[in-house]
Amino acid sequence: MSDLYNTLTTAANHHPYLYHYTNLCALKCILSNKSLSLSRLDKVNDSQENKRITSLWNSKLYVLCFTYDLNNQEYFFQNYGKIRLTFNKDAINFDNIYSDSELTKTFASGTQTNFNYHSFSSESDWCVYDKTLADVFYTNNMNEHIAEDGFESNAGLIKFKNGLDNKNKCRNWEQERETRLRIAFRPIGPDNMMCGNRIVQPTPPFEHVFLEMPHIKTITISPQIPTPKIQEIYECLAQHDLLSICDSYQSL
Repeated sequence: MSDLYNTLTTAANHHPYLYHYTNLCALKCILSNKSLSLSRLDKVNDSQENKRITSLWNSKLYVLCFTYDLNNQEYFFQNYGKIRLTFNKDAINFDNIYSDSELTKTFASGTQTNFNYHSFSSESDWCVYDKTLADVFYTNNMNEHIAEDGFESNAGLIKFKNGLDNKNKCRNWEQERETRLRIAFRPIGPDNMMCGNRIVQPTPPFEHVFLEMPHIKTITISPQIPTPKIQEIYECLAQHDLLSICDSYQSL
């Protein structure tokens, strides 16, 4: 598995399109702010991954989830939102990562530690360490992906094939065919801090980070949405001059 990272990033690079499912409330925020949000990995809906990553990586990873497969769209419409955004993969530019949805404050990039810096409590105390777009690898045996130091190799890119979501619902994660944009953060100061008599690794205080919304190729609405709700979505799209890329608009 030593070259698994290269395999996953290479696979993601070969997808012409990536698909993101959302709901109307989130869509309004996406279009108004022209930004997409990445969630801290301990906030994702895979309960096993929540616990595993929190203990191993102390919540320093943020992800934005896509799928590269349209064969299971009803599953996604049911579980992730009735609206699908289609992006050209090459349109996703993650050079700049922002701390706010309005895209006014960028995080710095950094690999060096400033040992004179001892604050962890705000966005300005953290910097981007790594940015990756990669397919997710699904496994039945997580022990194969734990390094000698006890940390998970390729953390945030490995999931169990099956598991429970945050509502205790059994999920076949493998069917999601997920591609993730993964952003890793580190503090500007030392990685460790004293908490009483213990040395701990701090957790970023923010639950989301943001990037500029890529150009949307098409917007698809689930056929299961009732007509009044579809009209509300159309009104939202019209406000942003996007009705022309909604592939169901002419057929209503």
